Amino acid sequence: MFILENNEIKNAFENVSEQNQYANEIVNVLCKLQQKLHTISEPKAIADETLKTACKFYIGDWAGIIKVDLELKVWKPLWSYNFNIKNENSRCQYNITSFDTMKRWVSALNDNTAIYIEDVEVIKEHEPDEYMVYKNLNIQSFLAVPLTLNVNGFLIVKNPKRYINQSYFLEILSYVANNAINQQNELNSRAFSIIYPDISHSNDVIINLFGTIEIYTSKGVIKETDLNAPKLCRLLVYLLLNQNRAHSPLEIISILGSNYNKSSNITADSIRALIYRFRNKFGAIFENDLIITSANGYQINPILRIKMDIIEFDKLSKSIQYSNNIDEKINLIKTALSLYKGPVYAVARSEHWIFHTVNHYAMSYISLTNQLLELLAQQNDYAGLNHYASEALKMESGNMTAYFWRIYSIHRTGAIERLHMVLKQAKKELTADEYDSLLEKIHINGNKNLINLL
Repeated sequence: MFILENNEIKNAFENVSEQNQYANEIVNVLCKLQQKLHTISEPKAIADETLKTACKFYIGDWAGIIKVDLELKVWKPLWSYNFNIKNENSRCQYNITSFDTMKRWVSALNDNTAIYIEDVEVIKEHEPDEYMVYKNLNIQSFLAVPLTLNVNGFLIVKNPKRYINQSYFLEILSYVANNAINQQNELNSRAFSIIYPDISHSNDVIINLFGTIEIYTSKGVIKETDLNAPKLCRLLVYLLLNQNRAHSPLEIISILGSNYNKSSNITADSIRALIYRFRNKFGAIFENDLIITSANGYQINPILRIKMDIIEFDKLSKSIQYSNNIDEKINLIKTALSLYKGPVYAVARSEHWIFHTVNHYAMSYISLTNQLLELLAQQNDYAGLNHYASEALKMESGNMTAYFWRIYSIHRTGAIERLHMVLKQAKKELTADEYDSLLEKIHINGNKNLINLL
């Protein structure tokens, strides 16, 4: 009994000594980190220094920030630091596809508690799926703390050699990492700070689909080139064109999947990843999600005040039909045509899921253009006639009626030398039957001087 008591005293002193060492080292490392951070302004550089500090303090192989979307069940690495970048085993990508195997992590995130495992072999028997995730990522041990300030995720140290059950210092660093992430998000938001004049409410979202995708909010804009993801753009456009209900992953796959080659098949997991990626991008300029999940699948958020160019085009087209005033009708048509920047989501115009929509608006554009040209001719507005005929031919080079009115306006304004050039271009762009129809229309409606010139 005497020996046991002495061992207990010895262990107690060792524990106190270890705790003192831990506390003293935290103070020293934090002082050095603070001095270092005072010389850094970029959020990414601040995060890099924080991760490097975490990795060295715990003597780990790797330290990183993993973002988690509990709704979409997606894990994505954000920033990381490798202690030995040349060692392949030190790398950790965290490409986790199943939440079912990571219940420990989900609970930690929900409860805002740190988690650690000193040796993953201890869970091999009772948690084999989770064990295999760690083995695939070359993780033998880990310490992780949740991120809490506007970010769902973890600050993680992989294979720490000491203090593995001491999360206090990592929790301090998580606040620094959180602030760096939030600062980076703010910078991203400023990068998109083009304010759209028609936005009057914080919940307003203006989306243009004619030509290329543009999304405007009260804080900025995202364009198709910013997204740089064809699959994501197709998914987004499909949901926007079918906003009335939610769409299951299976339905989306069946409709969009055939448009990708076999080496790039769309799957339920890839859909989740695409939406997660979009939420990160869109979150830089808006507080609410544009795409939400429900029990029935994915859909456009119904609480948002979305204004789309194609819907405005339809509204104007209906107003034009009921207008009896020529000047009003001309202005309405001009406004509608100004919205049309090209085929709906032009890059996918020939794909089956969007083809009918593309064709509908292309035909509507041609019809409105032809109406406008005839009205301008009635008002002898030859400059306007030439301008809108030229614009129409840029959009649809096979518009025979636009060629006729352009030739008509050129003749009326006396720019005779251009007539043969336009006619030559028409012969190149139109089919033989269309070109014959153009000549016939010129003979029926043109005067003798124009006919003789041609």
